[in-house]
Amino acid sequence: MDRKRSHRRWPIMRVRRRQIREAVDQLLKQSGTTSPAVDVEAIAKLHGIVVQRQKVEDSFSGFLLRDNQSGTVVIGVNAQHSPVRRRFTIAHELGHFFLHEHEKLRVDQGTFVINRRDARSSTGTDIQEIEANAFAAELLMPEEFILRDIEELKKNPLADHQLLSRMADRYDVSEPAMAIRLSNLGFISI
Repeated sequence: MDRKRSHRRWPIMRVRRRQIREAVDQLLKQSGTTSPAVDVEAIAKLHGIVVQRQKVEDSFSGFLLRDNQSGTVVIGVNAQHSPVRRRFTIAHELGHFFLHEHEKLRVDQGTFVINRRDARSSTGTDIQEIEANAFAAELLMPEEFILRDIEELKKNPLADHQLLSRMADRYDVSEPAMAIRLSNLGFISI
């Protein structure tokens, strides 16, 4: 199949990066967060979202449940995952909450709405999952905070691996997540 024909068959997915950044900026202002590490559970609570931890199979990270009848919103998180992974899952599910209100999976005759975070979330093939991951990265590692911290670190330059380790600790995220974020912002190459 030639490239032109192939290109027309698959629509280009557009991630709403500006909308994501604006939503995160608003959340940070509402919560009074001015430095890392962002307290994602406090942000969830501020918006009436209950965070629950449960031990489940390792491939399942979390879900967002909206009960349309009661108005209850729950983020479920795999209690067996590391603290930094649980934080990313909560931030990811907050992304679904704020970005995908009208794009829902309906269960139980429309009573419940569920978005889940599982292995499909990381494949880069579902626009909602890409946006939720981008939202999580922006919320946990806000560009404004990183720029400020990088300027401060320039006073005492570090090797890339030291920078990565220090920034991951400061933002309470995994080193791979911080590496991707710093790479996307142009500070390191991976």
